[in-house]
Amino acid sequence: MKYNTNCYIIPRQWITDRAALVCQHREIAWQDFAGGGRHPAVVACREVAYILCYEFTDATHRVCSGPELALSVGRANHSSIFTAIRRANQDPERVAEAERLAVVMGLRRRKDPARHDAPAREPGKQGRAGAA
Repeated sequence: MKYNTNCYIIPRQWITDRAALVCQHREIAWQDFAGGGRHPAVVACREVAYILCYEFTDATHRVCSGPELALSVGRANHSSIFTAIRRANQDPERVAEAERLAVVMGLRRRKDPARHDAPAREPGKQGRAGAA
């Protein structure tokens, strides 16, 4: 999937600044963060950074969409971002770390947080709600 880079209003620097702070805090090199490695320390760093970019906002009330975030950190598509956010939201330590870093950065949770930790649909139930 190719993203239209002209439609985004969030500067990439806004996203990479947040990710760089998490890398610095966890002592992870940017090359490792942006690379494809799956070392547990690097994966945890990415997940905390994704939470900060996607679920928190600053004084300008800017929020980051999944495609914007994927494009800025070099991921193939935004589904990998949402999978990481879902996995991180199931780990209270990672959520707590993201909240601590958000305080340091002057961020607060979005008023309308998009939740990507909802359980999967039950097997056998398809279609929209209320459909016969």
